[in-house]
Amino acid sequence: MLNEKLNEMLKEYSSILDIGCGDGRNFNPTSGIYVGIDGNNRILSYKPETINFLMDYDFSDGNIPFLDKTFDVVLLIDVIEHLEKDKAVLLLKEAERIARERIIIYTPDGFLEQNEEEGKKRDPTFDEKDIHRCGFDRQELENMGYVIEVFPGDDVHNREYHALFGVKDLKLRISVVIPVYNQKPEYFQKAIESVINQTFKPYEIIIVDDGCEPPQNIILPDAKGIKVNLIRNIKNMGIGFSRQIGADAATGAYIAYLSSDDIWDKNFLEVMSAEAEKHPDKILFSSYFFIDGEDNIVSSSDVPSFENHEDFCIASWDAAEKNTMFVNFSTVFIPKKVFEKVKFDENLRFCEDLDFLLRSMKHFKYHPVNQPLLKYRTAGNLTGRILDKIPKQNIMIREKCREYWKNE
Repeated sequence: MLNEKLNEMLKEYSSILDIGCGDGRNFNPTSGIYVGIDGNNRILSYKPETINFLMDYDFSDGNIPFLDKTFDVVLLIDVIEHLEKDKAVLLLKEAERIARERIIIYTPDGFLEQNEEEGKKRDPTFDEKDIHRCGFDRQELENMGYVIEVFPGDDVHNREYHALFGVKDLKLRISVVIPVYNQKPEYFQKAIESVINQTFKPYEIIIVDDGCEPPQNIILPDAKGIKVNLIRNIKNMGIGFSRQIGADAATGAYIAYLSSDDIWDKNFLEVMSAEAEKHPDKILFSSYFFIDGEDNIVSSSDVPSFENHEDFCIASWDAAEKNTMFVNFSTVFIPKKVFEKVKFDENLRFCEDLDFLLRSMKHFKYHPVNQPLLKYRTAGNLTGRILDKIPKQNIMIREKCREYWKNE
């Protein structure tokens, strides 16, 4: 299970440092450079076939002899538990210094006692370097920035043992979600191309075909290394459902939504990523242009200025009372963890963005980016087609959200 997961996750990287590489069974690379470090003479007595370069190095003091950002990814599989706690923490910091994009760890959940006497009963080659000297629990590693998955243990002598598989991304990973339903192919193609041609590439594009009839013809240009995930709803479920299923499938630290007929400025993700570093944990949104069916700019929407979050909330409620909103959800840049607290209402077929806005701003601050980074198409979009239904829907949403603010 572990090896399969590693093989799948690491095949996209061209350089890997495996600290405590062991016998090289952790990963079977098909391309790129795979460097292993181990100070155990039992391992160094032969060179594992899977490792391009094998170094004899004792890293028990927590130090690693490589320059900053030398490798795409650093592995620490069954390693940190063998060091004293302070040295293990230092080694994790060294891994962060050396890795460009990602650190992957695998370690027992908490301290798993393993001494030399007991170890030799199980394995005659067991020596003092195999002793467990410390342990990390899930909360500790999450506080260090790792996304943790609990694995069932592989210790046949201890059935209660579980392991922690942790991933820490050093480069901001962005998931782009594009819901689509019976969209004009030329509009949809322009939306997709505006994502692929970003100066800051997203990690993945998640296209949610909301029961298109016929199924949306997805013709992708060169995705330029971007992962593409196509989800097809078995029937038309509505925009609220499609937005949420896209969020559920996303693996990035941030989620950006794009309507299937809108067009991002090529710098959208680069600007938003830079703003996210300055304003972590906030939901970002930008100003935008209005365009017609021929992509001509007809007007613009500037971001209002706010003294504080309370002013933002007041302005948002005031706009809702007028059946409008100034946060365009083709410009939002949302931390993935927001969805642990607030989700899209999957029953809403329109105005789901207003509902999400009014509920989420109770728990999270919004930060405006006063730079037009979107071309918002007004000709033939959903809002134009259901304009007469919006006032009644908005009344229901406002009442629902007022109750949410009272009771949550």
